[in-house]
Amino acid sequence: MSGFGWPVRIYWEATDAAGMVYHGAYPGIFEQARVEWMRHLGFDQAHRDGNVTGFFAVKCLQIDYKRPLLLDQQVVVTCCVSSSGASRLILAQNIMHEGQQMAEAMVSLAWLDAMRKKPIRMPSNLKQKLQEQ
Repeated sequence: MSGFGWPVRIYWEATDAAGMVYHGAYPGIFEQARVEWMRHLGFDQAHRDGNVTGFFAVKCLQIDYKRPLLLDQQVVVTCCVSSSGASRLILAQNIMHEGQQMAEAMVSLAWLDAMRKKPIRMPSNLKQKLQEQ
């Protein structure tokens, strides 16, 4: 899978007593890469200009665990646009370690109005950046 890749190290906080990443920690690992990918595209979470009146919210997250992630592993988490609509974005994400796929996820995101928390059309500049991916 091509697309954006973000390096992540596995720390104690994500692991269980056996030193493997607990299944509930995977969504946070995928989220970290999505946030960095959006920052890379020029859409920083903390920076809101007058034209940005919304945000992405996870609608659905499906994870397929392939191999266990272990304490102190250095992995790369990828993000790639699978499809998009007026207010919807579906991403394919992978966690890779030394060329092996450790987990994959399909993430469905909805662009929501910041005030009403209801789906609205994505800003045109964001939509254009996503189509370039």
